[in-house]
Amino acid sequence: MQRGITVRRTDAIQLGRHATALETLYRRCFSEPPWRESAERLARFPDRLTAHLGHCGSHGVVASEGGRLVGAIYGWPAGSTLESGSRFDDALAEAVTP
Repeated sequence: MQRGITVRRTDAIQLGRHATALETLYRRCFSEPPWRESAERLARFPDRLTAHLGHCGSHGVVASEGGRLVGAIYGWPAGSTLESGSRFDDALAEAVTP
C-alpha cells in the first residue's frame, strides 16, 4: 500500500507560506527526547524561521500527504563561519573542518 506522500523542492517564499505547519512539526519533533527543547526556545521558532529564510539561497524540500505538511527540511549555503549557541549549531560546527 502506498501512502501517497508527495515530496517537492521549494524556495524560501513557499517555505514561509508553510510557517504555521512548520512550527507545528518543529514542536512535535523537538519537544521530545533527544532534543527536549525548552518552552522558551520552542516559542522562538517563528523568529528563527524568519531569520533562516532570509539567508541568501534558502531553499528546501517539503513532504505532504492529503494536502497536509508531514515533513520538511530547509537550509542555505554556509558562509565562512557557522552559527553557535544551540546544540544543533554547535554539533554542526564541531563536525566540519574549517
